[in-house]
Amino acid sequence: MVINKDNIINILDSYFCDELSLEEQKEVRDAISNDPDLKEQAMLFAKMVRKARMRQSSYEQSLYSRKAFTSWKWIVGMAAVVLVLFGVNIFGKSYMSNQIFKNCYSAYIPNSDVRGENPITIEEEKLFKTFNEIGVKNDSEIISKLEEYKEKAKDDYCLSLYDVDIHWYLALAYVKSHRFKAAISECDYVISKYPDSTYIPIALSLKKKIKGIPFL
Repeated sequence: MVINKDNIINILDSYFCDELSLEEQKEVRDAISNDPDLKEQAMLFAKMVRKARMRQSSYEQSLYSRKAFTSWKWIVGMAAVVLVLFGVNIFGKSYMSNQIFKNCYSAYIPNSDVRGENPITIEEEKLFKTFNEIGVKNDSEIISKLEEYKEKAKDDYCLSLYDVDIHWYLALAYVKSHRFKAAISECDYVISKYPDSTYIPIALSLKKKIKGIPFL
């Protein structure tokens, strides 16, 4: 069976109506798992089904009547789709956030121009280490550290030299933990306050990628 982004919606419709063989159903699942474009189409289809389900009026007929039995089968089918929706939503977002993070993240290398001949302080070294621990250590722990550094940079001269770096890497840490709106906020800060920063192109790209995530 040929599966592509042009026919995936019709195929999914047949899939959830039990019109495909077990072998064909497996082909559909494998295709969606291995192709990001098909996965996105599947997510959009699931979104439409969820909306239809939410607008469905409650059934008043007895469960034991033929009509109610037919309706019950339909409800069960829709429930399966909704489960798929939330499954794709959760795992799809996780997959996409990891992909975005990998595409945008790079290890931090201190810029000697920032400090000149002044020696790097222990606090600065800890900050650099935190930048490079994103994606390695616990996301919540990293975010907590970077948020703390963000506040310290307001009063600490040495840390203020890395204000743009702190906000950029905090945006990446938010992406890694699926906090997309917070990541966009940090990107906006970098773009508005540091328009000449080398982070601008990648920050704009990150915003675009985040806004392209379904169900944001």
